[in-house]
Parts: sequence; structure tokens; C-alpha cells
Amino acid sequence: MALFELAFCLRVSVFELTSRPWDEVLGWMNYFDRRPYGWRDDDRTFKYLQTQGAKGKPWAYFSSLLPIYNPVAPTTGKLTMKNLKTSTMFQKMLAAQGGDKLEIFNETQNDSVRH
Repeated sequence: MALFELAFCLRVSVFELTSRPWDEVLGWMNYFDRRPYGWRDDDRTFKYLQTQGAKGKPWAYFSSLLPIYNPVAPTTGKLTMKNLKTSTMFQKMLAAQGGDKLEIFNETQNDSVRH
């Protein structure tokens, strides 16, 4: 499902997306982790809610605003299991039907994800 979500955000077909180099696909996933799709609309709506008296943190209203208002330090560029498991795209993969049975959990020997 993560590839379909990414293809939707990039407005390309999944076939076109998967024909790209894997590094580019990972780069786009990293980009959308830091700048979630639709965050500008959510930010605009939150600012409107503030004018109506809403209090609290922006990400309490819109989870897409968490990486915008609390950015995480950039990673080294190497995809590790820790980086993958904390990414938004991976959480979406787990939420997909059958996502809790991903084979990636069985890999304990190498901390890097194989390309």
C-alpha cells in the first residue's frame, strides 16, 4: 500500500514508480515523511481554528503537522531497520491488510534493509 500511496502523491502509476531506481523511491518516501501530503492544507486549517479559539499543539489536531513543527534531524541517508520502522510510510504498510506479517520482521542478522 505504501507504493500506491507514494504513486498517488507523485501522480504516477505504480508501474512507473517501481521502474525508477530504488534510491529515488526511498528518497521520495523520506521526503513525504518530512513533508506529508496535504500538510499545507492542514496547517492553513489549524491557523483558522486558532482564530476561532482552538488551543493546543498543531499536531494534536493534524498528525501531518508533527514533522513540520517538530522536525527530526536528517538521517545519514542509510536505510536501517530503526529508520524504516519509525517512518510514516512503514506505519502505513503495517496498517495495510496483512501488514503485521511483513517478512522484514524476520530479518535480525543485518540492520540494513536490502535493496
